[in-house]
Amino acid sequence: MRFLTMATLASVALAGCVTSGPTTGARNGMAAAEAATGVSAANIVAYSANGAGIGGLVIQGVPNVLFYKAASTDKAQLKAAPARICGTRGVASAEDRALEHPEQMPGVRKLVVSCK
Repeated sequence: MRFLTMATLASVALAGCVTSGPTTGARNGMAAAEAATGVSAANIVAYSANGAGIGGLVIQGVPNVLFYKAASTDKAQLKAAPARICGTRGVASAEDRALEHPEQMPGVRKLVVSCK
């Protein structure tokens, strides 16, 4: 029961950190994601932050995940994104990965960043 309660609280807290979609509210979120990552909002599909740059809430051990359009994303912006996401905390790890199910979002990759 305790695990279920913690999982429920975590999912509620993380729900506010996810940004995606083409609607007006999401466009504002994409601008926030662009500011946090340095990647152009036009190339961001979704951004899930652990709080670095969005909302101010930091959840230790939860990585930031940036889903981006591989073909059109500026490689220099992508390379600089981990340092920008983590800021003064520093980057613990950054991995550019293919999606587990690429057929669901063709042409999209993800950048998984963990901060110190």
